[in-house]
Amino acid sequence: MGYTEAKAQLMTVPPYACALVFLLLISWNSDRTKLRGFHVFFCALIGCVGYILLISTDKLGCNYAGACLVAMGLYPIIPLMLSWVSNNNLGHTKRAISLAIMNTFGQCFATVGTQIFKDETAPRFFMGYGIGIAFMGLTMVVSLVFTYLLRRENARRQEEFGDPRPLTATEQVDIIEKGVYDKHPGFRYFI
Repeated sequence: MGYTEAKAQLMTVPPYACALVFLLLISWNSDRTKLRGFHVFFCALIGCVGYILLISTDKLGCNYAGACLVAMGLYPIIPLMLSWVSNNNLGHTKRAISLAIMNTFGQCFATVGTQIFKDETAPRFFMGYGIGIAFMGLTMVVSLVFTYLLRRENARRQEEFGDPRPLTATEQVDIIEKGVYDKHPGFRYFI
């Protein structure tokens, strides 16, 4: 791109700054609305648009905007998914194992990510950006499917058990001792 080392390093700041601001806003809104799936979908959509900008043109301004959008799409998905998995798996063991499995898969794909941007495909990186688009698309589909399935399960529980009521301290201890957790009639999944 023709920048000095210092200028090139400074040019990395705005995409991360955009991602930070967007991450804070989307996380706040997700907690406020108690909706995770639609927020994951929206972030993946933004990331997909960023990858499309990166793959479709070699204009520097478009590529820079694409890099900002990719960062804004990718980084918020991580805390959204961590909280979604954590909220929907009650009990310390189940929650710990589900988070460990999710992190294991995430780290495996991070390793793959370092191998898909080959020097011979520079500067357009069709393979890397194409794989990024594919995974953003997969993320959008999976988030919508999970949202649908969890809504359906919540509706079934609502029909079968009615409105959940607050539990007394004694009932909470009893649920923990019996290991009922998310099988309790009053539990509803975060969607």
